[in-house]
Amino acid sequence: MSRSTFSGPVNSGKKTRTLDSNTVYRTQVGTAILAQTYTVTIAAGETKKTAFVLPANAKLRAIHRATTATTAGTSLTLTIGSTDGGVDYVASADIKAVTVPAAATLVAAGYAALTAPTTDKLVYVSLVSVGHVGVVDVVIEYYQFADSTQVIVAPKV
Repeated sequence: MSRSTFSGPVNSGKKTRTLDSNTVYRTQVGTAILAQTYTVTIAAGETKKTAFVLPANAKLRAIHRATTATTAGTSLTLTIGSTDGGVDYVASADIKAVTVPAAATLVAAGYAALTAPTTDKLVYVSLVSVGHVGVVDVVIEYYQFADSTQVIVAPKV
């Protein structure tokens, strides 16, 4: 897998269109779906933590989680929030039986806070194992900032 860094939106297609004699509108501009992944091996009795950065003006699409190569244990609890151990984005959930990528159920108020934050947002992930051993994947997907509905300021000459 390769990694790229962009300093602005990735645009594709025709970028402007004139609808009347004076105004040029941005149109047919695609938006990239980006993802960040946290993959960790967890042992019985361990707690693992990380934080994702949701860029300013990005819109959360989904949070997926799955466990692979696991042994049965009592529980594997996932929490996702705006603070370490917080549950305001994804309520505490036992994911020990989630063996294929599945979307986490988002808390409505938390989701609203992640639909277009004006500054970068930290999204904290915590995994707590009680007897569970395995590999866990947590993926956050989001749309990059796109302003395709906004009018370009410069009038047509």
